[in-house]
Amino acid sequence: MNSYRIERYGDDLVVWSNNKQVIKVIRRHNWLGKLKSRFFIDGTCVLTTTYDQAWFRKYLTIKEQHLPVPVSLIKMEDNYLLNIGQNLISFENRIPGNPLFVLTNNGSDIGEVNVVSRGFIKNPVIYQLEFKEECDVNYYAMLFLLMNMPTSYS
Repeated sequence: MNSYRIERYGDDLVVWSNNKQVIKVIRRHNWLGKLKSRFFIDGTCVLTTTYDQAWFRKYLTIKEQHLPVPVSLIKMEDNYLLNIGQNLISFENRIPGNPLFVLTNNGSDIGEVNVVSRGFIKNPVIYQLEFKEECDVNYYAMLFLLMNMPTSYS
């Protein structure tokens, strides 16, 4: 089973695996409240996204990507799916409680996210991401989850 630790410091996210930083996400709100996220792997920006909520609707956009396999977003009703080849990745929000999120690929559960620590002012909020089995799609499922992670404003 693949396990990742996600630490949220304010708006920014850091993903760890075996005490090694895997992904760093720098997130900033503009003056209209739109969230711009830049995803870094080994210091290189591999993905840029925007997230906006207006009038009870969510708008998620991929602005730029430098990923091994190109991805796209599909909006179905009020939810987004991440399309990667023949795979449609989604997640179910189970707030409150654990698991907090359940990740799916083509409708089958592939992983779940639990809250480990809620944190206070300087401490991070910590999440634990567990995938059921090792698979190339897990990397993209993790990116999709990070695109949708709550911010300090949430």
